[in-house]
Amino acid sequence: MTPPTHLLESPTHLAAAVRWMTGSDVPAALYIEDMCHSDPWDSEGFQLAMRNGSSFAIAATHGRRLVGYLFFVTHGEGDLEVVNLTIHPDFQRQGIGAQLLDFLSETDPCLVWTVILETNVAAQYFFRDQGFRLARVVPDYNHGVRGYIMEKPVN
Repeated sequence: MTPPTHLLESPTHLAAAVRWMTGSDVPAALYIEDMCHSDPWDSEGFQLAMRNGSSFAIAATHGRRLVGYLFFVTHGEGDLEVVNLTIHPDFQRQGIGAQLLDFLSETDPCLVWTVILETNVAAQYFFRDQGFRLARVVPDYNHGVRGYIMEKPVN
Protein backbone atom coordinates (compact mmCIF):
# COMPACT_ATOMS: atom_id res chain seq x y z
CA MET A 1 0.00 0.00 0.00
CA THR A 2 1.37 3.42 -0.98
CA PRO A 3 0.73 6.26 1.47
CA PRO A 4 -1.15 9.35 0.26
CA THR A 5 1.15 12.00 -1.19
CA HIS A 6 0.62 14.45 1.68
CA LEU A 7 2.06 11.83 4.05
CA LEU A 8 5.27 11.65 2.05
CA GLU A 9 5.97 15.38 1.95
CA SER A 10 8.73 16.66 4.21
CA PRO A 11 9.47 20.25 3.23
CA THR A 12 12.30 20.89 5.68
CA HIS A 13 14.16 19.42 8.59
CA LEU A 14 13.97 21.66 11.62
CA ALA A 15 16.57 21.28 14.35
CA ALA A 16 14.69 21.47 17.64
CA ALA A 17 16.12 21.56 21.14
CA VAL A 18 14.96 18.42 22.93
CA ARG A 19 14.89 18.25 26.72
CA TRP A 20 12.88 16.92 29.63
CA MET A 21 9.48 18.60 29.93
CA THR A 22 8.80 20.82 32.93
CA GLY A 23 5.61 22.09 34.52
CA SER A 24 6.08 25.44 32.81
CA ASP A 25 5.64 23.66 29.44
CA VAL A 26 2.16 22.39 30.29
CA PRO A 27 0.09 25.42 29.14
CA ALA A 28 1.71 25.39 25.68
CA ALA A 29 1.43 21.58 25.53
CA LEU A 30 -2.30 21.81 26.36
CA TYR A 31 -2.74 24.31 23.52
CA ILE A 32 -1.00 21.94 21.08
CA GLU A 33 -2.95 18.96 22.47
CA ASP A 34 -6.27 20.75 21.88
CA MET A 35 -5.29 21.63 18.29
CA CYS A 36 -4.20 18.11 17.40
CA HIS A 37 -6.55 15.68 19.12
CA SER A 38 -10.30 15.12 19.07
CA ASP A 39 -10.10 13.74 22.62
CA PRO A 40 -7.23 15.75 24.16
CA TRP A 41 -5.61 15.24 27.52
CA ASP A 42 -6.56 17.90 30.05
CA SER A 43 -4.36 19.78 32.52
CA GLU A 44 -4.93 17.20 35.24
CA GLY A 45 -3.93 14.40 32.87
CA PHE A 46 -0.68 16.16 32.01
CA GLN A 47 0.15 16.86 35.65
CA LEU A 48 -0.65 13.29 36.73
CA ALA A 49 1.47 11.85 33.95
CA MET A 50 4.38 14.10 34.90
CA ARG A 51 4.17 13.13 38.59
CA ASN A 52 3.74 9.40 38.00
CA GLY A 53 6.97 7.60 38.90
CA SER A 54 6.89 5.44 35.76
CA SER A 55 5.94 8.07 33.17
CA PHE A 56 8.09 10.81 31.73
CA ALA A 57 7.76 13.65 29.24
CA ILE A 58 10.16 15.09 26.69
CA ALA A 59 9.73 18.53 25.10
CA ALA A 60 10.90 19.86 21.73
CA THR A 61 11.37 23.60 21.37
CA HIS A 62 12.24 25.92 18.53
CA GLY A 63 13.62 29.11 19.96
CA ARG A 64 11.55 29.61 23.09
CA ARG A 65 8.44 28.01 21.61
CA LEU A 66 7.25 24.51 22.52
CA VAL A 67 6.63 22.72 19.23
CA GLY A 68 6.11 19.13 20.36
CA TYR A 69 6.26 16.62 23.17
CA LEU A 70 6.40 12.93 23.89
CA PHE A 71 5.09 11.12 26.96
CA PHE A 72 6.33 7.61 27.68
CA VAL A 73 5.80 4.99 30.35
CA THR A 74 8.36 2.47 31.56
CA HIS A 75 7.25 -1.16 31.71
CA GLY A 76 9.49 -3.68 33.35
CA GLU A 77 13.10 -4.13 32.35
CA GLY A 78 13.91 -1.73 29.54
CA ASP A 79 10.51 -1.54 27.82
CA LEU A 80 9.16 1.94 27.05
CA GLU A 81 5.68 2.72 25.76
CA VAL A 82 5.10 5.95 23.84
CA VAL A 83 1.66 7.07 25.02
CA ASN A 84 1.50 10.53 23.46
CA LEU A 85 3.64 12.03 20.69
CA THR A 86 2.24 15.33 19.48
CA ILE A 87 3.74 18.00 17.24
CA HIS A 88 2.27 21.47 16.65
CA PRO A 89 0.59 21.46 13.20
CA ASP A 90 2.87 24.25 11.93
CA PHE A 91 5.91 22.08 12.70
CA GLN A 92 4.76 18.64 11.55
CA ARG A 93 6.74 16.70 8.93
CA GLN A 94 9.91 18.58 9.79
CA GLY A 95 11.73 15.85 11.73
CA ILE A 96 10.70 16.86 15.25
CA GLY A 97 8.94 13.59 16.07
CA ALA A 98 12.05 11.70 15.00
CA GLN A 99 14.20 13.93 17.21
CA LEU A 100 11.96 13.19 20.20
CA LEU A 101 12.25 9.45 19.53
CA ASP A 102 16.03 9.79 19.19
CA PHE A 103 16.16 11.47 22.61
CA LEU A 104 14.03 8.65 24.00
CA SER A 105 16.50 6.11 22.62
CA GLU A 106 19.24 7.75 24.67
CA THR A 107 17.50 6.47 27.83
CA ASP A 108 18.87 3.05 26.78
CA PRO A 109 15.64 1.05 26.34
CA CYS A 110 15.58 -2.50 25.02
CA LEU A 111 12.20 -2.09 23.33
CA VAL A 112 10.08 0.94 22.46
CA TRP A 113 6.45 0.35 21.57
CA THR A 114 3.22 2.24 21.02
CA VAL A 115 -0.40 1.64 20.09
CA ILE A 116 -1.69 3.42 17.00
CA LEU A 117 -5.36 3.56 16.12
CA GLU A 118 -6.34 2.00 12.82
CA THR A 119 -7.76 5.38 11.81
CA ASN A 120 -4.47 7.26 12.37
CA VAL A 121 -2.77 6.42 9.09
CA ALA A 122 -0.24 9.27 9.33
CA ALA A 123 1.04 7.93 12.68
CA GLN A 124 1.26 4.40 11.28
CA TYR A 125 3.52 5.60 8.46
CA PHE A 126 5.55 7.85 10.77
CA PHE A 127 6.37 5.04 13.21
CA ARG A 128 7.06 2.61 10.37
CA ASP A 129 9.50 5.12 8.89
CA GLN A 130 11.20 5.32 12.31
CA GLY A 131 11.86 1.57 12.28
CA PHE A 132 8.78 0.34 14.18
CA ARG A 133 7.06 -2.83 13.01
CA LEU A 134 3.57 -4.19 13.59
CA ALA A 135 3.68 -6.63 16.52
CA ARG A 136 -0.03 -7.37 16.87
CA VAL A 137 -3.52 -6.03 16.43
CA VAL A 138 -5.93 -5.32 19.29
CA PRO A 139 -9.43 -5.84 17.79
CA ASP A 140 -11.43 -3.45 20.01
CA TYR A 141 -8.80 -1.11 21.40
CA ASN A 142 -10.78 2.14 21.56
CA HIS A 143 -14.57 2.27 21.09
CA GLY A 144 -14.62 -0.39 18.38
CA VAL A 145 -11.50 0.88 16.60
CA ARG A 146 -8.60 -1.51 16.20
CA GLY A 147 -5.25 -0.63 17.70
CA TYR A 148 -1.95 -1.57 16.12
CA ILE A 149 0.83 -2.34 18.56
CA MET A 150 4.02 -1.24 16.87
CA GLU A 151 7.43 -1.90 18.38
CA LYS A 152 11.08 -1.25 17.77
CA PRO A 153 13.85 -3.24 19.44
CA VAL A 154 16.61 -0.81 20.34
CA ASN A 155 19.44 -2.87 21.86
